[in-house]
Amino acid sequence: MKISKKATELNPDSELASPGLYVALASLDENVAAVEEMKRFLKNHPAKLYKDTLEELLDGWSKGFMTNYKDDITSLAKSNGFKI
Repeated sequence: MKISKKATELNPDSELASPGLYVALASLDENVAAVEEMKRFLKNHPAKLYKDTLEELLDGWSKGFMTNYKDDITSLAKSNGFKI
């Protein structure tokens, strides 16, 4: 995770480093930090990988997972062209 974090600091626009950091944080159950990293990147950059992740999160949310991130997930999905 330290490498991904450093990579996003060195190149905050990297579509490889940011999802890598997201996956590392999520795998460590650092869900708040993972969602914050996704929000940071998607604020200024479209990313296909994150759009795939958003689809998975929307599906998981509809099944009762990560419900405390509903507002973040739906907001990110809407701002990236998803119809909710």
